[in-house]
Amino acid sequence: MSPRYLERAVYHRDLPHWQIGIHPLFVTMSTFESWQLPPLARDIVFHHIRRQDCVRLNLAVLAVMPEHVHMVFRPIERHSLAEIMDSIRGPSAHEINKSLARRGVCGTVTFSIG
Repeated sequence: MSPRYLERAVYHRDLPHWQIGIHPLFVTMSTFESWQLPPLARDIVFHHIRRQDCVRLNLAVLAVMPEHVHMVFRPIERHSLAEIMDSIRGPSAHEINKSLARRGVCGTVTFSIG
């Protein structure tokens, strides 16, 4: 196992976010202003998260709700939480906005180490 793989990383948004090695992460993403995702948008989010499974993360649990998403996963070596979230949030928000002709899908992200 490489030393970088076991490093601790800290990200700052509203609260500090800690990533320590490959410990499982519980992540919650919410929509902007609690917007209710229609079924098409929930399918898009589900698809973009599943595309990252076995690429940047090992997904254990995924629940896509009308206004938020819960995930439990382990990062795959070399992939930071920031990189993982960027690979999900950006593309899914872009596709939702394009499909529904709207703007402003992404809200807050919180997570904890399991």
